[in-house]
Amino acid sequence: MGNDKRISAVEALKLTKEFDFQNAKILALDTATFEIALGEFIVILGHSGSGKSTLLNLIGGLDKPSSGTIKVCNTDLSSLNDEALSSFRSSNIGFIFQTYNLISTLTSIENIQFPMKLANFEDEQLIKKRAEELLNLVGLANRADHLPFQMSCGEQQRVAVARALANDPPLILADEPTGNLDWTTGREIITFLKQISKTQKKTMIIVTHDERIVELADATMRLEKGRIVNIARQF
Repeated sequence: MGNDKRISAVEALKLTKEFDFQNAKILALDTATFEIALGEFIVILGHSGSGKSTLLNLIGGLDKPSSGTIKVCNTDLSSLNDEALSSFRSSNIGFIFQTYNLISTLTSIENIQFPMKLANFEDEQLIKKRAEELLNLVGLANRADHLPFQMSCGEQQRVAVARALANDPPLILADEPTGNLDWTTGREIITFLKQISKTQKKTMIIVTHDERIVELADATMRLEKGRIVNIARQF
């Protein structure tokens, strides 16, 4: 079996992103080259403006690089047109945001069902069952009919985690998922994400400026002024 091809979760080669700003070019990401293994729990660190969110958006196919290549689940994102890219994201990538991004008029269970319906899942009973299982997984089975404003910040972020898992994607991207939470609640969320990464065999990429999260990571990637200055793995 020695000639099996290893499939990485993410591979980037000389990934670069420039933005136009007031007749000038802003280099947000500068020739980033790295590989993230399947099932890895990696934390991307850096100060504001270091390029963390730009990198996450490129991995998630939410933006396109100026040059270089990015492969996710062995698929070159630049080879996909907009429709194919949208379909790829729906099936392969779950997103968790700092501000939760829950739909305010939907209950927690409806928020979790939403990405499944966007992906054109047609079996309403299976959609409902999957959403109930995920609510139970995040410890919020008793909050199924609550609207976001009726839940705490930590509970809303747990619903957001469940929503990210709805279509069973192999890759989860989290942009400052603890940014709006106190440290105790934030650590609970990160510990929970680490647990999900291992039990559900998900690759988890967390962008943060919080150095305290490092101790929970399998690996860290540190950015400064758009460049990767260090990649460290825990052994």
